[in-house]
Amino acid sequence: MSRTRRSNRLDQSYHQTDLPIFGKFFSAYLNGQTQSIKLFHNRSMIQNASAMDLTISSLSIKATLDGITTKLIRQVNVLNFGIEFDSNALNYVYITGQLSVLFELPSNIRMGFKILTTSVNFTMRSNDKPIIGRMILNDLPVEHNPITNEVLMTFDKQELMIQNKKSFKEFAADLLLTTNISVTIDGLTAALAEIRIGNLTLFNIPIDDTLHLIGYDQFDNGLLRIDNIDIIKAISSQALSLHVTTHINNPSVVNIINGGRLSLELCDITNGKSFGVVNIDPFYLLPYGNVTVLEAEGVFNITEENTIQAREFISKMISGIDNKVELRGILADNSTGTSIELLSLAVAGLRVHTQVPGLSGEKTLVREIIVKKLTASEIIGIPLGLVKSLLIRIRTVNPFNTSLVILNMHI
Repeated sequence: MSRTRRSNRLDQSYHQTDLPIFGKFFSAYLNGQTQSIKLFHNRSMIQNASAMDLTISSLSIKATLDGITTKLIRQVNVLNFGIEFDSNALNYVYITGQLSVLFELPSNIRMGFKILTTSVNFTMRSNDKPIIGRMILNDLPVEHNPITNEVLMTFDKQELMIQNKKSFKEFAADLLLTTNISVTIDGLTAALAEIRIGNLTLFNIPIDDTLHLIGYDQFDNGLLRIDNIDIIKAISSQALSLHVTTHINNPSVVNIINGGRLSLELCDITNGKSFGVVNIDPFYLLPYGNVTVLEAEGVFNITEENTIQAREFISKMISGIDNKVELRGILADNSTGTSIELLSLAVAGLRVHTQVPGLSGEKTLVREIIVKKLTASEIIGIPLGLVKSLLIRIRTVNPFNTSLVILNMHI
């Protein structure tokens, strides 16, 4: 490849039309390529030229220029990474996010520049496994800070082209079930930069880095909390329809824009007996730093296997006592509680430990107990066992959005 040097500075050109050639030359130099160049001096137009002027007039020298080995993109940080699953097209995944990139020219090049747009073509893999997928981002406007050399790239609903379904499932499982996950990105980028003579495009800039992301860790340690369970209606004498309100604190920059339907088996944490199922449709998770409030529907079943535990569960809840439960991704019929096949491995391993709060405050069933005014003899007779019964008045308020019949009460 031949390049002709036509200026005494690399960032000066006689014509704007030279910028594309200069961009290719500069990109090859930064990528360590060896190029054939020609150095020449224009014909001298000086009258009465000196011997030296005549000697170098129209002088032309061919040479080779070795490129340098450098890493222009020093660091990549993920500020936001939202995953959206297409509920209509199987295995289609879209990403909305923001990346922070540290872009630096080598110390031997002193040139003021400001990056305007960038295009990136990169692959993702986790823990040296086969490639998860590929993303191609074209002509993204960026925010470039020339002082810190930080470049902010923001993109909306760009396709992550799945290359290996098994790798993506394992990535999703690591994200959902563990505390940390490492993802390696590898590819090429191009940047349109503004320099003082015009806009210059740099090509084939390598981008490779390992991103360390925080996982959801099964939403354990209080990340997922059930705020309220309301009984909506009785489906039958053995089944109740529930409305469940939960909230989740997202510990990660990775969030879920649309995760399809998520179904979780509601189980007693001590003996594993199932009480029924909770359905969140759609499941989503807001970005890091936000609390996600999810409204879910569910069914509470009373069966021969769980009769004792189910009655105790309801009794404790009405009495204001919390119930410790486990939410499982594997349902009672051994199916996996997700409508997204790419999430099947992750949801299958999900076991969330949380608790159902007992009724309190405005949700308390028994609001007031009033004992009939006692005579002096009745008061004396109580500790002596002479008074066997008392007349009391109980004020109750139904805490549920369905009718409630109290057959008997023990106080």
